[in-house]
Amino acid sequence: RFTPLSFEQGGQNSTVWSPDGKAVAFAARQKNTAPFHFYVRYLDSPVATPITQIDEDASPIAWTSGGRIVFSSNKAPAGLWPVSPVGGEPEPEVVKADVKYSGGWVPVWSPSGEWILHDDGGAKLISPDGKTTRDVSSTRALAYAFSTDGKTIYGIRQVAGEDRLNLFSMSVAGGAEKTIGSLGSEYRPVSLHHPALRLSLSPDGKSLTYRTVKTTSNLWLMEGVDTVALP
Repeated sequence: RFTPLSFEQGGQNSTVWSPDGKAVAFAARQKNTAPFHFYVRYLDSPVATPITQIDEDASPIAWTSGGRIVFSSNKAPAGLWPVSPVGGEPEPEVVKADVKYSGGWVPVWSPSGEWILHDDGGAKLISPDGKTTRDVSSTRALAYAFSTDGKTIYGIRQVAGEDRLNLFSMSVAGGAEKTIGSLGSEYRPVSLHHPALRLSLSPDGKSLTYRTVKTTSNLWLMEGVDTVALP
């Protein structure tokens, strides 16, 4: 068991591995009425260390190789983007306030540490100090990820008017998008939480993984039922 049973009873989500694979950060609460906290659990440690208290509507974590995390929050003022160093109970820094959420994907921190890709009425890049912002694309995607060197952004988008998705890439420096391949709409990224959609790049940088949902239903015919005995 990776985390204490008390976390599992009260709710646990937003799990994300550190870039070096030595720790995992997650949001959890010990009972349904308690507030969520962010925790970090190192593989060589028997305990999970709290990072900072957050409200229930906070988004999942994005983690950079510099040992810092970012998350979005609906605390006043609405749309805080705090950044916290890992460990202890530091006071968060506000990267950007009044964020306008419009999609179901979560913030993504570039492996190079230069940019945070986030949802603010569309996909935007913002520097960790909040001083520089850039639009990414006029067409919104369902979820995003960075390449291992942080120079490329990957995304999955529903093709307008068609029953398929496109996997595409674009340079962080700007320029046209490049379509990598197409998928059927049954492979649309889906999560039970919102926002929580995330693309995860494999360690070799050659593939992406994400969560989807497949549902089935059945119609049953029952024979030999005594209708007289039915109420």
